[in-house]
Amino acid sequence: MLQRLIHRLLLRRHFWRQADFSEIAELYATRMLRSMAVGMISVFIAIYLIRSGYSVEFTLGYFCLYYFLRAVFVWLAAHIIAEIGPKHGMLVSNLLYVPSLLALAVLPELGMSALFIAGVFQALSVTLYDITTNVNFSKIKALGHEGKELGYLYIMTKIGMALSPLVGGVAASLFGPKFTIVAAAGIFIIAAAPLFFTPEPVATRQVLKLRGLKLRYIWRNLLSNMAGGVDFGASGPIWSLFIALVVLAGSGTTVYAKVGALSSITLISAVISARVFGLIIDKRRGGDLLKIGVFANSTLHLLRPFVISVPGVATLNVANEIATSGYTMPYLKGLSDTADNIHGYRITYLSLMSGAMSLGASLLLGLATLCVHLSGDITGLKLTYILAAVLTLPIAWHGFAVFARTRPPGAGASRFSWLLNIR
Repeated sequence: MLQRLIHRLLLRRHFWRQADFSEIAELYATRMLRSMAVGMISVFIAIYLIRSGYSVEFTLGYFCLYYFLRAVFVWLAAHIIAEIGPKHGMLVSNLLYVPSLLALAVLPELGMSALFIAGVFQALSVTLYDITTNVNFSKIKALGHEGKELGYLYIMTKIGMALSPLVGGVAASLFGPKFTIVAAAGIFIIAAAPLFFTPEPVATRQVLKLRGLKLRYIWRNLLSNMAGGVDFGASGPIWSLFIALVVLAGSGTTVYAKVGALSSITLISAVISARVFGLIIDKRRGGDLLKIGVFANSTLHLLRPFVISVPGVATLNVANEIATSGYTMPYLKGLSDTADNIHGYRITYLSLMSGAMSLGASLLLGLATLCVHLSGDITGLKLTYILAAVLTLPIAWHGFAVFARTRPPGAGASRFSWLLNIR
């Protein structure tokens, strides 16, 4: 039903598409449903661990190992996708997330063994999903309108994630975290349904190639993706912990609802920025947009340690949503273009990029663990954001050829050239 609705809304405006529209509608629908499930629990996992009796230092160390495990699973995920295709890889990914959530639901009873099971299954599921999403989009996007496609993809993701943290948080506060976790597991199963009805967009039973992929062509992509992983870690579990410990200290069980509400407040800004930025990308200014987004995002990391109120968190979340959209949307265009032009290495290349991002997130979580160990919980988290502000700047040093060759004819230096020329 959701897929048919998306089809009716967008089909007339996408007559130029290379692939059948059902493929992209399927991608949108699945991404939206999965985003709903992830949004219900992702912002709460770190808080859930703290409230289950684990220390801040242990929780950060757990996420450090989790992201490292994702990097380890990259090659396994790549082989799965090469064998069964990205669509069925996404199907497997959704189903793999279910045992992870069920293990978290029995964490108080089983302790470390449940945490181990949850971490392993979640790491493989998310790694597989990230790669399949990028492979799918890079293959079936509409040529010349990638920005618009990115806008729609981003909007579907944000619609799925916008209200679900609030719903999940209220449910966790009223009925307990276990209820929300089990409900999210059910949505993951439902999200797999649209994947049964259309064929694979790429060939299956492929043989992955690593030899012949020139490192000198992609090393800047790898470094940039690692910096992107740093940003992901800073805006994810570390920010959830900071809000719970600094802004919402003493909230009791209502902390889940309050964190969920603060996470959901970005819906309008997410939808508007996705639409506007998609048009900017199609007007061949994606490279400039990416650099401005990176600089703004780094500045916001510097401001995070000074946020001490709920309105401050809400304002920063909205600003961060705009800044993050500003660099992630053109960044995905750069990844897709590079994957198109490295013939025969699409899955290999996108898998390496996913691994680099996971290593970057693991690096920041490791540094956060060290900062907390040496300086205490709150001071350690604040120091981490100073590090994040610096370590996220290399995102702008991406090296994507598409932005070098798509600058509008006659475009000269702008008044913001000092800001845009981050190299």
